[in-house]
Amino acid sequence: MSATAKKDDRSRQSVRLYPEIWEAIDLLRTKRPGVVSRNTWIAEAILEKLAREQDTQAPSPPAGSIHV
Repeated sequence: MSATAKKDDRSRQSVRLYPEIWEAIDLLRTKRPGVVSRNTWIAEAILEKLAREQDTQAPSPPAGSIHV
């Protein structure tokens, strides 16, 4: 690892969803301004769900940490 490389401490997880769910996610992604990856869309959805379930604000990820 070079001196300028940053360690990515996020863990990876596979998600199995029906094709119709992927299609719905992709349709919603195209309606957003700019380019939103599936990973970003799913990470945002998880944070929103955590906030609702905890009935408080979910922990904010570090700036720029929700990306591919």
